[in-house]
Amino acid sequence: MTNRAAEIVSLALQRVPPKVIAQRLCVHPNTVYQRIREARQAGEVIPTFKASSKGAAGGSEHVERSQKTEASPSTKQIVVPVRLYSLLASDAARRGLTPTEAAQRLLEKALLGTVVT
Repeated sequence: MTNRAAEIVSLALQRVPPKVIAQRLCVHPNTVYQRIREARQAGEVIPTFKASSKGAAGGSEHVERSQKTEASPSTKQIVVPVRLYSLLASDAARRGLTPTEAAQRLLEKALLGTVVT
């Protein structure tokens, strides 16, 4: 078992939902599900998780962030791949921002840089 797989299993044993594990480790959720499935097949007793992360550990943080971004009526939505969102969310958390705020700053810098120069 790799270090990453061991880390995934360790978090799953702590009842951290797979989607939260994926966000924390910046991996695709399917990778988390696969590693959990492999560990169960190898005899590891990992609890099952509910489909909804509401009320689960870490789920309230996601709800809190989305409510904060909804405060701005001018916010539009852009669909990005899960991997890109995970990287953006990790960087945003490191800077103390929501993923939406980080994306806005990133896009503004990129677009203003091309318009101004």
